[in-house]
Amino acid sequence: MPEQTGKKQNTSKKKTERQTSEKKHVKTASQQPQPAAANNSAATVHIHSRSNVFATVIGVTALLLIAGLFFMALMSAFKGTITAPLTVEGNRRAGAMQKFQLSREDLIALTEGDEVNWYIDGVKVQTDVYGSQENYQLQHVFDKPGKYKVRVDLGNKMSRTVDLEVTDALVEITADSFVVVYGDKLPELTYKYTGVEGSLKQHGLTCEVTCGCGEHPVVGTYPIKVTVSGDCCTEVKEGTLQVVPRPLKVMGLTKEYDGTTEIDAQNVILDNVVKGDDVSVVKTEKLKANSKNAGTQSVDTSSVHLTGKKASNYVVESGSVEITPKPLYIKGLHAQNKMYDGTKKVTVAGTAQLEGVIDGDNVTVGGYTAQFTTSDSGTGKSVRITDLTLVGADKDNYTVRGDVFTQADVVKSFWDVLDGSVHG
Repeated sequence: MPEQTGKKQNTSKKKTERQTSEKKHVKTASQQPQPAAANNSAATVHIHSRSNVFATVIGVTALLLIAGLFFMALMSAFKGTITAPLTVEGNRRAGAMQKFQLSREDLIALTEGDEVNWYIDGVKVQTDVYGSQENYQLQHVFDKPGKYKVRVDLGNKMSRTVDLEVTDALVEITADSFVVVYGDKLPELTYKYTGVEGSLKQHGLTCEVTCGCGEHPVVGTYPIKVTVSGDCCTEVKEGTLQVVPRPLKVMGLTKEYDGTTEIDAQNVILDNVVKGDDVSVVKTEKLKANSKNAGTQSVDTSSVHLTGKKASNYVVESGSVEITPKPLYIKGLHAQNKMYDGTKKVTVAGTAQLEGVIDGDNVTVGGYTAQFTTSDSGTGKSVRITDLTLVGADKDNYTVRGDVFTQADVVKSFWDVLDGSVHG
């Protein structure tokens, strides 16, 4: 028991000594003076570090602000020309052409030689190389309806995408319209369509165009119908076949120039009538030419009326009349006798007068030639007057009827007169 008490006392003593030693050590350390300069330096470094961070943040923010302002200014320069990043033109229906167009905004980011790659649902379908051309686009036909993603990569700089929902094909079919003249061969009926590329057969469609006008339609308007078979969605528009009256020309009219425009219409012939049609001209006492002068002149057909079962299918649009020059006779010229000289020369006396000129017309004889028909001597030798020319404003409306003849004696010698072989 005493030994245990001694051990406890020794242990307590050692513990007390250790605690006293630690307190002294702490006190000694706390009593040691610290350098004031070192403490001030640490505080300064800490403040400078925080200032650098703030400066960096402010600088980056300023740069971003400047870049944003520059980009906005650049966009303003192209205002009115910049469109959506990737525009789509088309009706977004299967079978129809769709166009995907890059904008000016996209192109300014490219440089010479950059590739422009187009993808549909991740599959590359077209590659362009950026150069001097202005437009870059993808034209594509989606055969089936559905949802598609179209993407274009502009070099290694950016990509543009658009989600496209393609609906069922819509085919618009329109029958062609025609105008045909009554009696002419009917045209082949045709149609045109929009909404799909290629033939209708490729899209499972068949089309039939019909017209209920018959083989020989009369004047009128007839519908041209379109019948479509197939599964595609279609819109159909009818056409028309318009049969217009057949134009006729009044022929067979002739008259001799008489200074008037009136024409006797008893022998009218209608030109351009369909063979076998019952159509004729209602008898008309007089027609009028558009000119009184000789030649082929047009006729005013406003007074020409048609009759017959098929008359309603025709219209008289034109006519002509052949006006022939009026023949004239010459009088007032006579040949003079002459001494035989072995020639056909003759002297003509008198003034040429024209018989048959319409009152008020301006026409006279301008010139002529004359000679004996033979160079022999004799009494009552024939003299032919030829090459008569007419002058005056109305000269083309007249002609001289054949040659003009007269007579004269050709005396061989003075003695022929004395012995009676030549008289006059």
